[in-house]
Amino acid sequence: MTTSTRRQAAATAGLVMLAVLGMPGTAAARPDAGASVQAAPGGATTTTHCPLRRIGDQLVRCDNLTGAGIAAARWVPEA
Repeated sequence: MTTSTRRQAAATAGLVMLAVLGMPGTAAARPDAGASVQAAPGGATTTTHCPLRRIGDQLVRCDNLTGAGIAAARWVPEA
């Protein structure tokens, strides 16, 4: 390889490294720590503090089934 070819290869490799390192990282989601809001009778909303429980393999919160057919994990306390 000639000196100019090596310089071009080094410059290209350096630009590729800068492009890779300069790209933003991946996005991450995290749960919101806010209070749960549930519709009360009459359409009003109230803030409730119902713990997540399971009955058999169904998730339950405030006497409502949650999870839409997803089996509850065994670490969730059983009601």
